[in-house]
Amino acid sequence: MEKYSNEQNYELAALYRDRVGFLKQIQMQPMDFSFEKDADFFGIVREGDLACIGVLSFRGKDNCGSTPYFVENCSDYPNDEILSTFLINFYNPVDTIPAQIYIPDSITDKEIIEQALCGATKKSIKVLHAKNSKERDLLKFVYDNSQHSLEQKLIDYKSNLEKLKELSKVFSLPNTPKRIEVYDNSHISGNQQVGVMVVAGQKGFSKSEYRKFTIKEEISGDDYKMMREVLTRRFFGKIKDIIPDFLLIDGGPGHVSIVQNVLEILNINVPFACMAKGPYRNAGNERFYMPNREEFTLANDSKVMLYLQLLRNEAHRFAAASHRKKRDKQFFVSPLSKITGIGNKRKNALMSHFGSVENISKASLAEIQNVARISKGLAEAILQHLNDKK
Repeated sequence: MEKYSNEQNYELAALYRDRVGFLKQIQMQPMDFSFEKDADFFGIVREGDLACIGVLSFRGKDNCGSTPYFVENCSDYPNDEILSTFLINFYNPVDTIPAQIYIPDSITDKEIIEQALCGATKKSIKVLHAKNSKERDLLKFVYDNSQHSLEQKLIDYKSNLEKLKELSKVFSLPNTPKRIEVYDNSHISGNQQVGVMVVAGQKGFSKSEYRKFTIKEEISGDDYKMMREVLTRRFFGKIKDIIPDFLLIDGGPGHVSIVQNVLEILNINVPFACMAKGPYRNAGNERFYMPNREEFTLANDSKVMLYLQLLRNEAHRFAAASHRKKRDKQFFVSPLSKITGIGNKRKNALMSHFGSVENISKASLAEIQNVARISKGLAEAILQHLNDKK
């Protein structure tokens, strides 16, 4: 709360102030968060066309926690219909349905919900209103949690929209962007090459729309060629009809002509910028490059700069994770696995250091020995095995 207040982000400071008050209230009125039977408790709150449905679950007498779910574009529907539709879709597969489901007293469709769920499971399901203070307390807890989750989501939406409006000004975009795509590449010495696309917008990151592209080995670590292949496949592939409002490329001035050329060839008009770290590769010294515009920087502590770093870092994270998964898959089928004395730790160390089995086979005895404290005899066995196989 104090942190956001000092940053003059008073909306978030107020949110955390309310949470502090909520926690104090819970501490002053201790509550028994247990339930004897398998049951789910639901709460629903809404503002405008956004609703939050909270779920508190108990299985085998254990409290499984409270989880918020958000439903959009629901301003034309009553709470009964929103919750009924949500419940029927929520319990999929149907064997996850507990025998008892508690819903707020304000929901009058409980018989309809019960019939639908019983018809799906072919077993007795009870949709209930609270009958005692314990059940009422649990429903109120879910409602309060849903209220706080909805408030946080609305603040996040508003904050994202403000950042996107500022980003639009910085990059001279015609409109506030609804969809931003961020691109990054990852490889080790030209091996396990992966390109990624991260998607963000007014509602934050859209992880279900992330994409990864396995790069052809013959490109061999050429970042420009990698970016050309990724962008070409992106705008010539399955989602070619989805056109973003802005592209953010992890790269420097050399990437500008590459991106521009790909977009021109494919006849796609999308504004973009390349974001490169400063001369010492430090975050905060980033430089931006765009077609027909001089390179420029932004204030390190500006909201839009922090937002751009967040976008870039998420692309880095996803690229590194995708690369690691690809590399680990190669470890699993690696010829190194067949050498006595090479376990996962040494295999990982060798692949991380050299980047590929091919590079290991070309290394000297001394180079291999320096990795993961490998003895001369084992290094000789590695080279003999790999070169015999080759």
